[in-house]
Amino acid sequence: MSLFATTVTVWNTKKPGNRLRLAYCDEFILNTNRITEMQLVGTDDSQFLYSDDPDDRRDSPGFIECVTSPTAITAYHDGVAESKFADLDIYPDMDITATPVTHTIEWDDIAYIYQTYHDIGRTVSHMVYYAKAWERIECIIDHTPAGVIMQQNLS
Repeated sequence: MSLFATTVTVWNTKKPGNRLRLAYCDEFILNTNRITEMQLVGTDDSQFLYSDDPDDRRDSPGFIECVTSPTAITAYHDGVAESKFADLDIYPDMDITATPVTHTIEWDDIAYIYQTYHDIGRTVSHMVYYAKAWERIECIIDHTPAGVIMQQNLS
């Protein structure tokens, strides 16, 4: 299991909010442990079902198409992080003027990470994770998406 960066071209979900209107250039960090029914689209792209909360049977997965091949996604999935946990600095109440507090979060619990147009040029990102089934937590972290991927440090 691991996180990977990709450009999402389609994200249909029953949940509120248009995911593709949130992220700058439709770039997301996704978690391979939430993917099912992956298929090749065209020559290099993928389509799959993506569950925000795979541990909860009430979760209805969304449909995603992205510009990363199934082979690459499988390679990310098979990668092993140095640690099972990430130490991420989270801004209390999504207030980037506050001092961020370090939280230890399991990599498996992260649903997705993205930056908005307002985040570009800053070292902040938006993250959605589930501490336990059906407990969705949206927060702002004091890390770029690339910084989170580097912290993951796959082997």
